[in-house]
Amino acid sequence: MSNEATTKILQLAVSIEEKGENFYRSMSGYARDERQKELFLYLATEEEKHKDIFNYMIESIKKGNQGEEFPHDYFNYLQDYYQNSVFDPGCREELLVMKSDFEQALNLAIRKELESIVFYEELKQFIEPEQHTIIDRIIKEERQHFIKLSEVKKLLCYPEKKDSRQVNIN
Repeated sequence: MSNEATTKILQLAVSIEEKGENFYRSMSGYARDERQKELFLYLATEEEKHKDIFNYMIESIKKGNQGEEFPHDYFNYLQDYYQNSVFDPGCREELLVMKSDFEQALNLAIRKELESIVFYEELKQFIEPEQHTIIDRIIKEERQHFIKLSEVKKLLCYPEKKDSRQVNIN
């Protein structure tokens, strides 16, 4: 794949992380207590770290050699997936509902983490195999975010089902 094509794909990933960071910062404003706010600010910081990793990858790729081109249709697929799922513009409307429904806020955050994982799995097809470990690390972190959000949902929304595990926000 060409450096230009890989860079375009990674720029989509940077944009996802930027939107995720903004999304979680917004959610922190709707938090009912300090622990909830802390969770969302932590997740915003994580998204910021991922953005930095992708920007670093872009800079590294710009220094590399040209590779083969990838099918235009597949780039369109990733771009459409990005625009219609992961932290899409429709989230703004959903954010307004979250002011009164924290469970819905958690559901939305959980769904966005899963959509990010799918996007990053697809992304691996466009980057050099030696960079897969970086993407795999980000996917692992996104899965951890999913787990934390799911545990918070169980503890806060279904306290009668609470088990002995404690959620560690950081």
